[in-house]
Amino acid sequence: METLRIGTVQSVDITQRTVRVFFTDTKIVSAPLKVLRHCADLSDAWLPNVNDTVLCLYKESFNGDGYVIGGV
Repeated sequence: METLRIGTVQSVDITQRTVRVFFTDTKIVSAPLKVLRHCADLSDAWLPNVNDTVLCLYKESFNGDGYVIGGV
């Protein structure tokens, strides 16, 4: 079962297309999470900014791979 979480972006790595997200319920900052793109052209692909609220999807295992699937 996957887990959906909402958090606040703490840092952005543009070259890797990853972000680190702070989750207020656990007071933990995530490992780098891949940001899903919504278009084929990477030059036009969305990346969140620091302090943006984002929706994250984690795979079943604790500390499993996670992804940012969009802004909230």
